[in-house]
Amino acid sequence: MLSAKSSQNLNLKARVFFIVGDNFFKIQYLMERIEQRLSFNPNSLNTLTFYGKDLEIETLRDSLMGSPFQRLLLFKGAEFLSGQIKEFLVKNLERIAQGYYLVFIVEKDPHLFFKDKAVSADKLFSLLLRKATLFRIASLKEISIEDFSRALRIGNLKQALYILERLFKGRIPLEKLGPQILGILVKAI
Repeated sequence: MLSAKSSQNLNLKARVFFIVGDNFFKIQYLMERIEQRLSFNPNSLNTLTFYGKDLEIETLRDSLMGSPFQRLLLFKGAEFLSGQIKEFLVKNLERIAQGYYLVFIVEKDPHLFFKDKAVSADKLFSLLLRKATLFRIASLKEISIEDFSRALRIGNLKQALYILERLFKGRIPLEKLGPQILGILVKAI
């Protein structure tokens, strides 16, 4: 159990990170920088990735039972964590942070995310805003069909898939988007 003295000496801002933003590439770059900062040897930092929608409390508890040596716990889609997991993390964040580094990622526009009243009422997010190192990543430009085409031309499939996902979430009607994407894919082949 966490003692009061060790709890006071623990700097959570150096061990817990909270990333909010909808720019996949900036998040990826930031994660690389965090991993470099936390590890002298890039191969020695073991990362466990959890997805908010899929994570179950038993899985999280079992993962915490392993050796914490140089381990990074990455929570993608932190806004989708269940109430039970959020409650567990709120109660045990300081104890967990003694042996692990934690990164919580919310892939939403920071302005809209923090404006949401449910976020301010959420105990986990309130705790992270007070105790974790916060990174707000804003999207600077709207994604276009030309960006998708360009990503395919240069062979960056990861970027192309990200752009495709953003296009489907965007403002272009699906009736127009489908034929455009099909045309680009046929042209690329």
